[in-house]
Amino acid sequence: MNDIFSRMPKTLSVAKILQFESADIRCSSRLYLDDHSRLYALAATWHTLVVMSRYLVPKGRHRVEIRVSNSRFIATVAPVSTVKEAQAFLREIREEMPDATHHVYAFKVGFGASVSEGMSDDGEPSGTSGPPTLAVLRGANIGDTVIVTTRYFGGTKLGTGGLVSAYSAAAKAVLESLETEEKVTRHRGELTIPYAMRESVRRLLDEYECLLEDESFEADVRLRYLIPEEREADFAQAIRDLSSGKIVPRRMK
Repeated sequence: MNDIFSRMPKTLSVAKILQFESADIRCSSRLYLDDHSRLYALAATWHTLVVMSRYLVPKGRHRVEIRVSNSRFIATVAPVSTVKEAQAFLREIREEMPDATHHVYAFKVGFGASVSEGMSDDGEPSGTSGPPTLAVLRGANIGDTVIVTTRYFGGTKLGTGGLVSAYSAAAKAVLESLETEEKVTRHRGELTIPYAMRESVRRLLDEYECLLEDESFEADVRLRYLIPEEREADFAQAIRDLSSGKIVPRRMK
């Protein structure tokens, strides 16, 4: 968490009220530089903001197969952003391997405190396949992910413990070898500025990791951009400071 302090608003002083905002959390706390517990608590809150809006997701689809007592366990992972996408991926796997014995799945859409989850044993004894797969997924530092483990029965019954172990192992194997990328939650914003401010504002857009979507030139310059959620409030303040309070960014739907 050492780097969190460098990203917090730079207004810390003895007995100073520090305030910062995000799209979802507004926090005000009296800080004393010799009160480490208060400072750490605020840093932890700021860390939560960053983590919630930035998390790892699968870079693409990935598949791993393991064998347990002649049964084949084919675990396939894909990135999904909605529950419907997870359900559609399950249907796709079933169509790809219609002769399989089971298609056990688990998904986690979102990350942190805002998550939608689901799983199914798909005919295996209750609790032996879906829940272990979801448990492995929950333990991974990843979001927006669906795992479908397809089983071709090999003739030997594994028993309750054996099934839990096999499905857990398949999920771990596919996640351990999965290539990931960072997903950044962004909001769309718009600014209308005079031509004289264009270069300064463009530098701020870069500084606050904004992705410029559109720039139009009329009586003034209009900029449309995507900004990381946890940087939105600080960027808005930077624009107000630059324009002496005359310009305020607008969030768009």
